[in-house]
Amino acid sequence: MKRILYPILFLLAVACAKEGETARTTETTVVDTSSSYVWLPTGVYTYWDYTADTTTDYGRFDSLYYNSDLQIVKVVSKIYIYSKPYTTVNQFVYNADGSIDSMKVTSDYDNGFSVNYLFFYDSNGRLDSLAGTYPDGDYTQLYWTFYYDASGHIQHVHHDNSYNAYPADAYYHRNANEELDSVVQDLSKDSDPIGHMVIRPVGAALLDASGIDKAYLFMMALQISYGNFVNASVNPYWHQYINPDISLFRSGTWGWIGTYGTPVVPVLDYNCSEILNVDGTIRWLMVSKDYTTGTMYERKDKFIYNRVLNTKAVYN
Repeated sequence: MKRILYPILFLLAVACAKEGETARTTETTVVDTSSSYVWLPTGVYTYWDYTADTTTDYGRFDSLYYNSDLQIVKVVSKIYIYSKPYTTVNQFVYNADGSIDSMKVTSDYDNGFSVNYLFFYDSNGRLDSLAGTYPDGDYTQLYWTFYYDASGHIQHVHHDNSYNAYPADAYYHRNANEELDSVVQDLSKDSDPIGHMVIRPVGAALLDASGIDKAYLFMMALQISYGNFVNASVNPYWHQYINPDISLFRSGTWGWIGTYGTPVVPVLDYNCSEILNVDGTIRWLMVSKDYTTGTMYERKDKFIYNRVLNTKAVYN
């Protein structure tokens, strides 16, 4: 497949300031009806909280930049969760059909690092494989392969790395109506099975994959698990990214089963919730996960919208 490496980009930057406000039950966005502009997310505040404290300040702020096709071409992330803030730059390149060709990540964290994600598709336009490569060769190279059923639904994801240290597989099981029933993630260490995690998304659907830009959805998945999407974590962003035909932003249950069938973690809840703007766009997206210790991990993302010049409307 021909890869597009250097497109001409028309970047539209929007400056955003740091804020420290917490979630509210209602939100309002003023919409400009001019055809010369569209309202798109230009900033996202991410909050992590392991307690019931709703006043926790945000730990990450993403600035989103668009090209003339209104595709996200760059996200500049400022991360504040460590003693010294650091910056990560994420750059996207697209194929002619709008699918993601590659994502380049550079960061000044820990003396700096970079990683490239390369996307490969089959003849039907479905994601066939994904590779995470480190140009400096300091880290393990990452690989994912995707398999589909006769109806074209994702059925199996295999993850491996150049060291073959922690291979993993995720299986997507559907019922007679072809609705997703469960996700079973089998994990190994040095090719020996160490157990599996079962996720059941049983709650009401909140929004489908079109509710969040696909490039940013992939970034959100990376933020949950940077090097291994198939692991012992609840990552609805990843499952939604590779299942664009259904809504996977929904609450459910998760549990960890040991190698010999013994429950290591009993069945617990995870919850997805949202707050929408008056026009139906996403304002807040929250994911929380219970642990056996009684603590709860929660991630909250607040989307900030601004006017972005719609060059298609202006020049077409």
